[in-house]
Amino acid sequence: MHDNPNLAPPLLAALERHYDELVDHVRRRFRERSGDGGFAREVVHDVCVQVLESPPATAVHTPLAWLRTATSHRAIDRCRADDHRQSVVQEVSDLPEHHADPVDGAEALHWQQQLAALVRSVEALPPRARQVFLLQRLHGMPQQEIADAMGISRNMVAQHHARAMRAIEADCEPALRQAFPSCEALLDEARAQAARRRGRKRAASAAGGALAASALALLAWLDPAWRHETLRTAIAERSTLTLADGSTLMLAPDTVLLAQTRLFSRQFTLTRGEAMFSVGKGALHAWRPFIVHAAGADVRDIGTRFNVKLGEHGLQVTVTEGSVEISAPRPGAAPQRVLAGQAWTLDGRSAPNGPALVAPADVAQATAWQRGRLVFDGMPLAQALAEVQRYRHAPLRVLDERAARMRLSGEYDAAGVEALIDALPATLPVRVQRAADGSVAVHSR
Repeated sequence: MHDNPNLAPPLLAALERHYDELVDHVRRRFRERSGDGGFAREVVHDVCVQVLESPPATAVHTPLAWLRTATSHRAIDRCRADDHRQSVVQEVSDLPEHHADPVDGAEALHWQQQLAALVRSVEALPPRARQVFLLQRLHGMPQQEIADAMGISRNMVAQHHARAMRAIEADCEPALRQAFPSCEALLDEARAQAARRRGRKRAASAAGGALAASALALLAWLDPAWRHETLRTAIAERSTLTLADGSTLMLAPDTVLLAQTRLFSRQFTLTRGEAMFSVGKGALHAWRPFIVHAAGADVRDIGTRFNVKLGEHGLQVTVTEGSVEISAPRPGAAPQRVLAGQAWTLDGRSAPNGPALVAPADVAQATAWQRGRLVFDGMPLAQALAEVQRYRHAPLRVLDERAARMRLSGEYDAAGVEALIDALPATLPVRVQRAADGSVAVHSR
């Protein structure tokens, strides 16, 4: 401890002198947890780390009293986290393994074989036809943009695309007939799809448009979801998952993410919380787009790393590397390209019909949760406490509008949210009331 003389020396000295007394203090207050004293010692060690990493901003005149309060708060946090973790473990034990639907191995193998056949068909195309097909089918580029980029006419683009579709149709026809034998069923689906898309602008020439539309409709049928999985984290828990293609998902506390493995795409639906997506690169990524759905918006990766946050106050997508293309839920809204260092925000109070805002992002703040930190920069108190709620099980409420609009700034340890709550009256004109059930009410003075 003496190696860090500048980090709150009175607290460090008091902790060293009163170490045994603090351990006894925790052991007496939490007898059912202490056992042989291991729990109490761990709590005091946590407080020691807290003092070293985040010493108080102002002088502490009664170090022992401060340490007793800090150890009590830390012990309460650990007890609540342990209790909630046990309850979640019990709930999860009653669910199917991995929260996944049963997968028919023969069916999965069948679709994988069809994917391999399609890959071979595309690789066998002439270079121009292959380039046009990939740009339009995988990357969604309009034919005029493709024509401008390749230095050819739009009509030539349509011809190359039609040639590619004819070749792919011929190779895939046996599989299509086996999977979808009913002509009427295909026509019904095509009519329903056309009705849903009526009114949208289509970039297709008269010569190749009809053929391309019908072929793309057939290819859409070949993107079934052959695996479903629900990923979730508990209060104060973070989780990281690495996919087979090298992509990684990092889930923030109290998050639910639905994952679908499809034949031609990887799709995820964020229903609650926050997650960071680091998308793998390579040939597999080019063939299987990576798409995240949240609050009616679709986020399509373009080789990148991005954070998606969904809460009662709205939806925010922050790009830290590469870029994404976002289709908003607002009718008629064109997709927006969001680059590294930018944030796309849809205000929950105006969704789903309000406009989205693209602006420079505070990446450090948006990704602070990955480092176990809570960072607020003039954030409304109601919104800030909604963030804090993800780290505690008991309810945390703001009782009046005046308190809800107050602005909170600062950086806090996500593992010490009780200390953050107790410190609110010192930074804002509010009162904090704690109930016996652990719930907290905050209201203006």
